[in-house]
Amino acid sequence: MGATAHLVDESVDGGPILAQVWGPMPTGTKNIQRLSFAQKLYLALVIDEFSEREGGSLTKEKMRYNSAISAVAQPALSNGELEKAFRNFLKSEAIPWPA
Repeated sequence: MGATAHLVDESVDGGPILAQVWGPMPTGTKNIQRLSFAQKLYLALVIDEFSEREGGSLTKEKMRYNSAISAVAQPALSNGELEKAFRNFLKSEAIPWPA
C-alpha cells in the first residue's frame, strides 16, 4: 500500500512525482485508514521540507533544475526532531511503518 505526492498537471492523476511512500498492506479497514493517513501526513512533511529548502512553493521550473526533488522514493525527513515526533505518533497510534 502506498501514497504518491506529485505536481498536478492537466491529465488525470498525472504530473511529475515529488515523493512516494509504501509498505505492507495491513488487515482491517481501520488499520488501512490509519496507514493511509500516516502516509499522506508523511508526504506532506517531506514536501514541506523540500519546499522550505527551495525558498517557498515547488514549481515545474524548480523541478527541472533540482533533480533531488523529482521522483524521490521512500524519502527520509532531514529534521531529526520532526522524524522523532512522527515515529512517536506512529507508535502511539499503533500504525505499522517500514523500518
